[in-house]
Amino acid sequence: MSNSVFAPRHVYFPEGKHQTTVIFLHDRDSTGPELADYFAKSTTTSGKNLYQHFPNTRWVFPSARAKHFYWTEADRRQLYRNNKDNTTEWFQMASLENVQLESPQQLMTVQESASYILRIIDDELKRVDNNPQKVFIAGIGQGAALGTVVLLCVHHQLGGFVGINGWMPFAETLTGLLERNQVDEAAGFFKSTFIAAAQQAYIQQQRQQQVRSMVHAGQEKASGPNNTAIPSLGTPEAQLEETVCIFKDAGLAN
Repeated sequence: MSNSVFAPRHVYFPEGKHQTTVIFLHDRDSTGPELADYFAKSTTTSGKNLYQHFPNTRWVFPSARAKHFYWTEADRRQLYRNNKDNTTEWFQMASLENVQLESPQQLMTVQESASYILRIIDDELKRVDNNPQKVFIAGIGQGAALGTVVLLCVHHQLGGFVGINGWMPFAETLTGLLERNQVDEAAGFFKSTFIAAAQQAYIQQQRQQQVRSMVHAGQEKASGPNNTAIPSLGTPEAQLEETVCIFKDAGLAN
């Protein structure tokens, strides 16, 4: 029951004319639908939720892969009996206490997730007349950490990036390169080390663009008022207000 594919992305469609797109990456141990539903049910002091503040924005919520998943109740019980960890995460971490502790497995899983987000960016560009200034990346926690890698490796100059409670993966490695005056190596670290494999997968996916577009069209799921899952983000009304302000400062039109 090992999960080798990403779950269908969750989309909250704009109420007005589609002008911008935000690809929002959830934190570790959450999902795209949970984060989307949280923002739908949380309001600022004005009584509006995040989507109502930006009615012309398309919100895309991808989901990280789970370590294990189940199709049936019997599978779920089997996972429980075997003490299998079903945590969702964008990349594996050697330590939750020290997020900068590096490992080869972390590097590989960052490559895989970065490649996946690059493909989503490519898909979303087609919806905004291939104008990268209309596409934004956002993330919370581990999603923000992945977002920094994607932002540095994407082929386009996007409209903006909003990171909340995140960090820069492999910061100690980058710091070491800079301290040794290896500026060029530090500048190219993500593209040469992280994204070499990711870009190769990206190019291969481009060649299958027509088939992939058909699959994605069938996978997209619109958010609605009947969603019930609420992530345990604990964000108060004031923090959501601040989130709205951050998006406005990043250039997202309301």
